Amino acid sequence: MFSYRLRSLTSASLCLRSSSLARGDGNLVVNYRCGTIRPAVMSANPHAAIAATSIGCLALYWEIWLYFWRTNTQGYFYFDAQDIVKNEEGRGRHLPMSATTGRFEPLLVQYISVAKLLITLAAASITFGGNPNKDLLIFIAKLILAFSIVCGVLFCALVLYLYDEYTQNVEVLTRFRYCTIEALGFTTLFSFFLGYVAWALNLGST
Repeated sequence: MFSYRLRSLTSASLCLRSSSLARGDGNLVVNYRCGTIRPAVMSANPHAAIAATSIGCLALYWEIWLYFWRTNTQGYFYFDAQDIVKNEEGRGRHLPMSATTGRFEPLLVQYISVAKLLITLAAASITFGGNPNKDLLIFIAKLILAFSIVCGVLFCALVLYLYDEYTQNVEVLTRFRYCTIEALGFTTLFSFFLGYVAWALNLGST
């Protein structure tokens, strides 16, 4: 009997200490299964998480952009493979036979379809998934997915605009524009996956 009361008092004491820690710090939420504590969004100041996540997302875009800038040094690029064959005879590269009639338009449709799928899934997750007011990782995951949506929309708009301009001037796809399109596309993809990685980490910590 004495042993049972001792265990009960010890458990209650642990819960009380955990509750006090949560109230004093403001950065933790107590799971009232006696002493289990999990991370949560800082209710007083979420701006730190927003700033850190935004900087990380922009750094990801910048690193991808720099990679394409360093590895592609031509003055301008062609959307359609047939224009490379016609105007520059392949620029010294060994092109497939299909390049003589190759056009970018079929690939453009597929790129836009993939971007639409990622944007739709990310938007649905932001709208209906999880509660960012309770879990820090959910909050961060939704910020990353929002960044993926922004990059995806910009990618679609820019590639459609430039391809339309390309029909009037084959030199419109400059090195800077080419790197920007590539960086937006890959940032959309990578940030989409990183957002769900953060989400999965939250599920693993609960």
